[in-house]
Formats: sequence, C-alpha cells, structure tokens
Amino acid sequence: MEDRSCRMIFRRLSLTGISPGVACGNPNDADAFTVSYPAVASTPDLNGDGQRDWVIEAPSFCAEQAAADYGYEVWISDETDGASRAFVAAPGRWPAFQVERTPAGMLDARPCLTGVICETIPLEWKRAARVFRPASSESLSSRP
Repeated sequence: MEDRSCRMIFRRLSLTGISPGVACGNPNDADAFTVSYPAVASTPDLNGDGQRDWVIEAPSFCAEQAAADYGYEVWISDETDGASRAFVAAPGRWPAFQVERTPAGMLDARPCLTGVICETIPLEWKRAARVFRPASSESLSSRP
C-alpha cells in the first residue's frame, strides 16, 4: 500500500499546482546551480485506517524567487484513490505528531528553537469531509 500511495501522491502533485522542484542559479555554473525538491515522508496513521500517511514539505526557495505558498501538505492513504490531500499548512509551519495514541494526533506547529515551547494548533480528522481541521474545544477536552 505504501508504494501505491507514494506513487499516487507524486502523480497528483503535478495536478495540484505544486512545483515538483525549484531551480536556483545559472544552470551553466555548476557551483551556483541548485535544485530543491519537496521532501516526502511517511507518518504514523493519522486517520484511523491502519495505513501510514504522508507529509510533503515545500521545497526550499531561491533568493530571487518567492517562497512556496504552503509549508507542508498531509496526504492520507486510502483504499479508493491510493492517497488524497487532507491538509495544507501555511508557509513557515511544520507538522508535529502525538504518537502515544492511535491514530496519531497531529499538530500544526510554528518552528522555534530547541527547548522553547512552540505555538501549536491541534488538528482533528473530519471523516465525512476527509480533511484535517483545527480541533474544537469540545474534542480537545475529550482527548486522553
């Protein structure tokens, strides 16, 4: 399932408008030319289906280019489509996971220094809509 889901994610990236890579510098100067790609990583199960899910981090950007308009995306494995996009974070945000529970919890976090308490937004899976949304105060109070 992971291989099928990963292939589906890469196919869908081209349809969603996400750049498959960012080229920086003069291509004729090997010391100045770089290409940055989105980083793809599997995550613990986030929606309770027993399958690993996926996070895609925006590629780095060049000094002369605008940054990506997203920080990361979460893609959920599913039996029907292979994978579907369930969350798009604002630029400069990072995913964090609560792995002590099943399914794992997900937090949308602002980056900060090690040892500093970071601002996080707990997210909850909305099964009917097949997306993550900021958790309601009711759902937060019922969490273990």
